[in-house]
Amino acid sequence: MEKRTGEAYAFFNCSASKEKIERELPRVREASRCPSELELSLKEVNKLDGDRNTDPKLMEFLRTNEIYSTYPSKHRGLMAKAKPTRMRDLKYAVRARYPNKTNEETAQVLGDVMNEVYLNFDEGEIFTGAIVGKVDGEYGLWKND
Repeated sequence: MEKRTGEAYAFFNCSASKEKIERELPRVREASRCPSELELSLKEVNKLDGDRNTDPKLMEFLRTNEIYSTYPSKHRGLMAKAKPTRMRDLKYAVRARYPNKTNEETAQVLGDVMNEVYLNFDEGEIFTGAIVGKVDGEYGLWKND
């Protein structure tokens, strides 16, 4: 498999402000053992559509897909009433770029970073988010195993 610059996205809700997340990113990177080569940029999802650097296929993916939240044990009783969240309605997007890696490798490392974001800001609360990447020219959801 040819390795170029891998790219993946995390879309998520978080109780923290964008500024607070940005301030804490160095600690999050360190705690998740994030490689220094991984480039991360945080944006609000509602500002992606007007950004000329955003792939129209990605925006279409966000408009047409939904995800379910992850419920920690203290909120398990709420799962029965769970409804999917439209991806375009999530609050934040993190774009990850990883030189000389595949999209899959980038998605895996970004998943580790997002686990740390959750632990840092919303541990024990309901988490709504997903890692998105491109395979064979099409965007899809990645599992963080």
